[in-house]
Amino acid sequence: MGYEKRRPRQPDEARARMNAQLPWRSGLSGGAEGGDAPRPRRTSDIMGKCESPWGSGQRHRRIEDVPSKEPGFVERLQTAAKAKKAQAEKIRAAVPAKSVQSAERQAGQLEAAAARKARAAERKASERLAAQEKEALRAAEKARQAQAVIEEAARKRLEQAAQADADAALKRDQKAARDAKYAARKARQR
Repeated sequence: MGYEKRRPRQPDEARARMNAQLPWRSGLSGGAEGGDAPRPRRTSDIMGKCESPWGSGQRHRRIEDVPSKEPGFVERLQTAAKAKKAQAEKIRAAVPAKSVQSAERQAGQLEAAAARKARAAERKASERLAAQEKEALRAAEKARQAQAVIEEAARKRLEQAAQADADAALKRDQKAARDAKYAARKARQR
């Protein structure tokens, strides 16, 4: 009960005025007609005809009659078109006043662009030369490594040949020593 909102009490004059305006309540306010007036079916029938009971002088309007606060799609499009047109006119008005400054600025921008282009071309040329030098160094290193591999292979072959010759000489010497020993043993046995 304490949580419900209570309507403030209306002054007696305002209540009497409201009762006088509503035909089925006219008997309550002591009017001459009594309470025999037909009761309207919808409250919207009365709301359009009566004034505010608090005497503001404004007529009540139906919800359909109240204009929407939010603009519709067409209105938004029209507003956007008007804003765009106003912005374009503002820019057009500002351009002639700044034409001298803009010409100087544009000339400066063209010079800066030409300088940037020249620096970029110079940088590309130096990068190309550096890449060629790097490629030449890489090719020289590859050639040196290939030569080193060839020399190493030749050295290994020479070592293998020398080792094979040494092994053959050792085997010959061992065989000669064995044969000499065998011959000496045969000579002693006779």
